[in-house]
Amino acid sequence: MASKVKCLRGLAVVAGLAVLTPEAQAEVLFRGVFKITNVNAACTQGPNKGSLDNTQFHPRGLGNDNFTALTTISNFGGRSYKLEGADFGTSFTPVITQGLGWSAYTADKKASVLIDPVPIIGIATNFLTLTGKIKNIYGNSGQESCVADFRAVLYKITE
Repeated sequence: MASKVKCLRGLAVVAGLAVLTPEAQAEVLFRGVFKITNVNAACTQGPNKGSLDNTQFHPRGLGNDNFTALTTISNFGGRSYKLEGADFGTSFTPVITQGLGWSAYTADKKASVLIDPVPIIGIATNFLTLTGKIKNIYGNSGQESCVADFRAVLYKITE
């Protein structure tokens, strides 16, 4: 009898979890293309104007975790620019910079991100264009004055 009760409890838990749809627990993300549209003369170590990468944007809100992040993904690695508890704004804001790839990449210096104009993102937003700048895009010492302008064209996915 005890094993039957345990079995029924287990089924009740499984049935309860089945009611929770993946959509209710999902993060809203935007994926697309990231293009460097201009760089200033201080960008002696790159990036190059016109370079393209894949990108992912994680907005704060919409039921997402409490951070904003823009991640660029190249053929051999990538970088993530993350801001805890806030949205990117129209002035440069220092961000957490993390590398993606085969090694534990840590930036020497902080990068800063600005988005202008700041988009209004709602649950019905399916497409998004971000225009902005990243200061010290690679986080390298000696490149603190390097400013890369970018445009990202993105579409919504739910994971």
